[in-house]
Amino acid sequence: KMYGSEHLDTLRAVNNLAVYLDNAGKKEEALSLYRWATTGRQKLLGDNHPHTLDSKYNLASFLWYNGHAEEAKQVFIDTRKGCIDCFGWQHHGTLECTERLLEILEASGDYEASVPICEE
Repeated sequence: KMYGSEHLDTLRAVNNLAVYLDNAGKKEEALSLYRWATTGRQKLLGDNHPHTLDSKYNLASFLWYNGHAEEAKQVFIDTRKGCIDCFGWQHHGTLECTERLLEILEASGDYEASVPICEE
């Protein structure tokens, strides 16, 4: 309450709590908090800030591992672009996003979409 729901420290805590709840099996609560942290960080920091990208990656991973492949794919595409812009091609965050995106494309049988990503 001291900082408010959209303070950066609050959003960091919300993101961390989402990870904890996710690991504890409280999926609905975790998803709500992942979305809150992502939206708040986008609003305060912009789409391509490292903290925003961290929240977006967490949200996309949660979506993927909990059966929301299409939404996860879109969030990973957006997050990967942000990582490339922010960190460059060789950064571990960019590479992790690329790996997860390729995993989703492979699982959905969309091999054609994978080829240009692999050729970059």
